[in-house]
Amino acid sequence: MLAVFDGGDGPYVYVAGTFTAAGGQAANRIARWSMEPRSPCPADLTGPSFDSIPDGILNHADLNFYIALWLAEDPAADISGPGGDGSPDGLVTIHDLVYYVDLWLVGCPSS
Repeated sequence: MLAVFDGGDGPYVYVAGTFTAAGGQAANRIARWSMEPRSPCPADLTGPSFDSIPDGILNHADLNFYIALWLAEDPAADISGPGGDGSPDGLVTIHDLVYYVDLWLVGCPSS
Protein backbone atom coordinates (compact mmCIF):
# COMPACT_ATOMS: atom_id res chain seq x y z
CA MET A 1 0.00 0.00 0.00
CA LEU A 2 1.26 3.47 -0.86
CA ALA A 3 -0.24 6.76 0.36
CA VAL A 4 0.65 10.44 0.68
CA PHE A 5 -0.62 12.27 3.76
CA ASP A 6 -0.04 15.75 5.20
CA GLY A 7 -0.80 15.86 8.90
CA GLY A 8 0.15 19.53 9.14
CA ASP A 9 3.93 19.15 9.22
CA GLY A 10 4.39 18.57 5.50
CA PRO A 11 3.50 15.76 3.13
CA TYR A 12 4.98 12.31 3.68
CA VAL A 13 4.88 9.14 1.63
CA TYR A 14 3.69 6.16 3.66
CA VAL A 15 4.40 2.62 2.52
CA ALA A 16 2.97 -0.51 4.12
CA GLY A 17 3.86 -4.09 3.31
CA THR A 18 5.68 -7.18 4.47
CA PHE A 19 9.12 -5.68 5.16
CA THR A 20 11.20 -5.10 8.28
CA ALA A 21 13.67 -2.50 6.96
CA ALA A 22 13.48 0.54 4.68
CA GLY A 23 16.25 2.91 3.68
CA GLY A 24 18.68 1.18 6.01
CA GLN A 25 16.40 1.71 9.02
CA ALA A 26 14.34 -0.83 10.94
CA ALA A 27 10.66 -0.74 9.97
CA ASN A 28 7.75 -2.80 11.23
CA ARG A 29 5.79 -3.20 7.98
CA ILE A 30 5.29 0.57 7.63
CA ALA A 31 7.68 3.34 6.64
CA ARG A 32 7.45 7.10 6.14
CA TRP A 33 9.58 9.31 3.89
CA SER A 34 9.65 13.08 3.63
CA MET A 35 8.66 14.54 0.28
CA GLU A 36 11.63 16.92 0.50
CA PRO A 37 14.21 16.38 -2.23
CA ARG A 38 17.41 14.70 -1.11
CA SER A 39 20.64 16.61 -1.22
CA PRO A 40 22.70 15.31 -4.09
CA CYS A 41 25.75 13.33 -3.11
CA PRO A 42 28.82 14.93 -4.70
CA ALA A 43 30.48 11.53 -5.14
CA ASP A 44 27.49 9.97 -6.98
CA LEU A 45 28.53 10.53 -10.61
CA THR A 46 26.90 7.77 -12.64
CA GLY A 47 24.77 4.67 -12.73
CA PRO A 48 25.68 1.15 -13.83
CA SER A 49 25.52 2.14 -17.52
CA PHE A 50 28.28 4.78 -17.06
CA ASP A 51 26.00 7.43 -18.63
CA SER A 52 27.06 10.23 -16.22
CA ILE A 53 23.56 10.34 -14.73
CA PRO A 54 23.70 9.89 -10.94
CA ASP A 55 21.51 7.03 -9.75
CA GLY A 56 21.42 7.75 -6.01
CA ILE A 57 23.69 4.80 -5.24
CA LEU A 58 27.34 5.28 -4.39
CA ASN A 59 29.37 2.30 -5.53
CA HIS A 60 32.39 1.20 -7.55
CA ALA A 61 30.79 2.45 -10.79
CA ASP A 62 31.16 6.01 -9.50
CA LEU A 63 34.77 5.47 -8.49
CA ASN A 64 35.64 3.86 -11.83
CA PHE A 65 33.86 6.64 -13.72
CA TYR A 66 35.80 9.37 -11.89
CA ILE A 67 39.13 7.58 -12.34
CA ALA A 68 38.43 7.32 -16.10
CA LEU A 69 37.73 11.07 -16.21
CA TRP A 70 40.87 11.79 -14.21
CA LEU A 71 43.12 9.56 -16.34
CA ALA A 72 41.79 11.26 -19.50
CA GLU A 73 42.46 14.65 -17.87
CA ASP A 74 38.84 15.53 -18.62
CA PRO A 75 37.98 19.04 -17.34
CA ALA A 76 35.07 17.45 -15.42
CA ALA A 77 37.68 15.77 -13.20
CA ASP A 78 38.89 19.18 -11.95
CA ILE A 79 37.07 19.28 -8.61
CA SER A 80 39.68 20.68 -6.21
CA GLY A 81 42.93 22.57 -6.06
CA PRO A 82 46.06 22.07 -3.95
CA GLY A 83 44.23 23.33 -0.87
CA GLY A 84 41.84 20.37 -0.98
CA ASP A 85 38.89 22.69 -0.40
CA GLY A 86 36.72 21.55 -3.30
CA SER A 87 37.39 24.65 -5.40
CA PRO A 88 38.46 23.73 -8.95
CA ASP A 89 41.70 25.35 -10.08
CA GLY A 90 41.59 24.69 -13.83
CA LEU A 91 44.03 21.77 -13.64
CA VAL A 92 43.47 18.02 -13.36
CA THR A 93 46.04 16.90 -10.77
CA ILE A 94 46.56 14.39 -7.99
CA HIS A 95 44.74 16.84 -5.69
CA ASP A 96 41.53 16.19 -7.62
CA LEU A 97 41.93 12.43 -7.35
CA VAL A 98 42.62 12.56 -3.61
CA TYR A 99 39.66 14.89 -3.05
CA TYR A 100 37.27 12.59 -4.96
CA VAL A 101 38.50 9.41 -3.28
CA ASP A 102 37.98 11.10 0.11
CA LEU A 103 34.40 12.01 -0.91
CA TRP A 104 33.80 8.47 -2.14
CA LEU A 105 35.17 6.87 1.03
CA VAL A 106 33.04 9.09 3.29
CA GLY A 107 29.95 8.24 1.25
CA CYS A 108 26.65 10.01 0.88
CA PRO A 109 24.65 11.06 3.90
CA SER A 110 21.39 9.15 4.07
CA SER A 111 18.19 11.07 4.34
